[in-house]
Amino acid sequence: MSKQRTEEELREKYRNKPLKVYRCYLKELPLWTHYKLTCDKQRELIIARIAEYTRVTEDEIEEVVLKQGGKDWNTKTSDSNNKSKARIYWYGDIEGRENLKQLVEDLDVKEWFYSADFTVDYSKYEVEPDEIVVEETKQSEFYQRIFEMANDGISNGKIAKAVSTKEMSITRQAIGLMRNSVG
Repeated sequence: MSKQRTEEELREKYRNKPLKVYRCYLKELPLWTHYKLTCDKQRELIIARIAEYTRVTEDEIEEVVLKQGGKDWNTKTSDSNNKSKARIYWYGDIEGRENLKQLVEDLDVKEWFYSADFTVDYSKYEVEPDEIVVEETKQSEFYQRIFEMANDGISNGKIAKAVSTKEMSITRQAIGLMRNSVG
């Protein structure tokens, strides 16, 4: 998939930063047979990873959420009396990748870029995420492998044969529909 920073590189970048700024990408994905990765789940995974590296709690995070369609910003803080230690700008797409393109335009070199969307081929954009945060479950890894192979240009038929097992299987047609549905 993409070249991601090592754990030590991630920890080093976090040290001695007064306000940590993150730009995070969420993608509304279809409900797949073996796996359900909602925007809420993606947000949960990203916040857990940020907390793991920074020791920042969710109460110390200011979140700025981009509304659907790229209009209306909404700011949310868990505790208005608490000085934020981190700010997350959330970019989300239901269809297409317009807000991902906006994230790439807005990203500053001093900021972090996280995503839980493993379906996109980030090589098509000017920047790769610092980390693609994923669940480590058989179901998640099944779909990660499908999209990794698809982004490498492997045919749907070859992917279906390579990933299908007795426990989880998929047809080439289903892979084609999945690829079309994620934008």
